[in-house]
Amino acid sequence: MKNIILIAPPGAGKGTLSEKLVKAYNYIHISTGDLIRKHPEYMKTITSGNLISDNQIIEILKEELQKINGDKHFILDGYPRTYEQVVHMTNLFKELNITDYIVINFDVNKEILIDRILNRVICNNCKHVYNIKDLKDNNKCPNCESIITKRTDDTLETFEKRYNIYIQNIDAISKYLSKQNKLFKLDSYTSENIKDLDITKILGDII
Repeated sequence: MKNIILIAPPGAGKGTLSEKLVKAYNYIHISTGDLIRKHPEYMKTITSGNLISDNQIIEILKEELQKINGDKHFILDGYPRTYEQVVHMTNLFKELNITDYIVINFDVNKEILIDRILNRVICNNCKHVYNIKDLKDNNKCPNCESIITKRTDDTLETFEKRYNIYIQNIDAISKYLSKQNKLFKLDSYTSENIKDLDITKILGDII
């Protein structure tokens, strides 16, 4: 089984896809966004839609990857975002002897992304993510009945900054990873609701 790296624009459903893969294959989910939120000193940068330095994120990621036992596999969600970060990631994987991995890239229409971001809420307890339009009770999590909140960085301004970073970098990222035979495009399978995808059928032979 391969380790998986997910690259997609903000709001595309990387977290949802990660949840499906965790349930189906018992992956360890590493969200760089969640890791960074544990570091208050970086949150002002993230909330404004900017990226922390490559050295900072690579150290955070390295520390997390070193916690994983050799017989476990991971999903990396939220990194890399730029061409330079892909190069840093590749070098880190070489350093840690991580060779068996696949990068999955998928896109979603920008209008759909904006709607998802502006209506996205998260449970403070179990960390489930929802679209507030789908909730009968806008204040409680259907999974554990805890309070749900909106992320401070889920704003249109922040989305536009992150989306532009994605658009500016994705071609170079794709070319770099394609040369290494590490890229799998999920675009032809992407639906408006990624929860509807049969992940085991689509990715079973890939991972």
